[in-house]
Amino acid sequence: MGRKIRDADLEKIGNRAKLARGEYHWRAVSQGRHIGYRRPEKEGGAGVWFARVIWKDETGKPKNRKERLGTADDHLDANGTDILTFSQAQEKAVPVFARLMAVVSDEEQKTTPKTAYTIAMACDDYMKDFERRGGKSVRRTQGVIRCHITPRFGETELARLKQKMLQVWLDGIAASGRKVKAGQSHEPKTRPTPDDPEGKRARKSTANRVWTVLRAVLNFAFQNRKIPSDDAWSRVKSFRKVDGVRDRFLSEEELVRLVNVAEPGFRELLSGGIHTGCRYGELVGLKVKEVNTQNQSIFISDSKSGDPRHVPLTAEGTKFFVSMIAGRKPEELVFLHSNGTPWKQSDNQRPMVRACKAAEIEYLSFYEASRHSYAANMIRQGVSLEVIAKAMGHADSRMVIKHYGHLSPDFIGKEIREKTEGMDLGPIPAVSNLKILGTKTIRTTVPVASK
Repeated sequence: MGRKIRDADLEKIGNRAKLARGEYHWRAVSQGRHIGYRRPEKEGGAGVWFARVIWKDETGKPKNRKERLGTADDHLDANGTDILTFSQAQEKAVPVFARLMAVVSDEEQKTTPKTAYTIAMACDDYMKDFERRGGKSVRRTQGVIRCHITPRFGETELARLKQKMLQVWLDGIAASGRKVKAGQSHEPKTRPTPDDPEGKRARKSTANRVWTVLRAVLNFAFQNRKIPSDDAWSRVKSFRKVDGVRDRFLSEEELVRLVNVAEPGFRELLSGGIHTGCRYGELVGLKVKEVNTQNQSIFISDSKSGDPRHVPLTAEGTKFFVSMIAGRKPEELVFLHSNGTPWKQSDNQRPMVRACKAAEIEYLSFYEASRHSYAANMIRQGVSLEVIAKAMGHADSRMVIKHYGHLSPDFIGKEIREKTEGMDLGPIPAVSNLKILGTKTIRTTVPVASK
């Protein structure tokens, strides 16, 4: 036991004799733990020592529990067992305090109902952490959770989740039609299930993206020990080879026509995307001071990946940005609506629809018209895929090769030939006496050249 508490009223027998009869007189020895003395109501009796613990329940209401320690040494000499001084009462109270708190804890666990940890709770915890870490697609992730995850699993206890439940749910998304918005006051509508190969592929790709979000939620819960095992979802199989390759690119003539018919304000924003390949969010946050016309580049301070980058400009791109920032203050946004207000999230969708209609072009998103067109134009001009990837903010060239590599004429063969030029791979055999039989070529002799 630590340092003992001194109290003149309780230590001295004479002082205890002056205390009110039949009442408890308490002295705190530590937080929530007290030693008490109760003087008998009738003359001639000895007082009694008590130990008491105080705590608050789940509602904040204070509660207490006490236990008798022994008789006070009011009339008989203390023996440290059943007749105690104030100091001895403190020593004897130490294990009593521990036992009382253990009893309290056990009773609270039995009486307080345990709240089941549901998938909805796991989603809430994940999104709080996602925002704390600076996730760049908070709104989109929340939309996936609200549309696909909580309607099916919101009330499901995490501990009751099974692999089959998840696999059936994932297959169901792939086999259903696309959900579309129906206004703020209505539930999302579901389009008919696609029956063409491209439509089926797209739905499977969507299912994989939704599964990526839910898997991240479940892994976060597992890492935070909300469930002892990840067996329920670690073996769920996603769909393979269903991510589409970009095959919609505008020609130079279509790009010019699209920009020319775009409304003021949006025309400049679209041109900025075509010149830089930057995402919509990167463009609308670009400030005048982040345009460096001397170095012919712009600086993206807040990108999707979280890593800032410099985007080099072409000669035409430099001229465009010079015209955009002329006479403007460093802290101003480069791109604004025609009325001078900033662009907000999704503000580009309706102007894009009107521009495509006016240009008589099948609708494509701002992302496709600007970022994809930038990549396609750079590849057609012979810029290396690695350089394009860095300019567009990719960690490496894999995404560029996947979506735009087919636009680069024989880029794989060109890379092999450049890297192996002058390399000696061994003797070249001489081939003779080739006979053509139908569509098959038969080599009758294949002598190896001698050195």
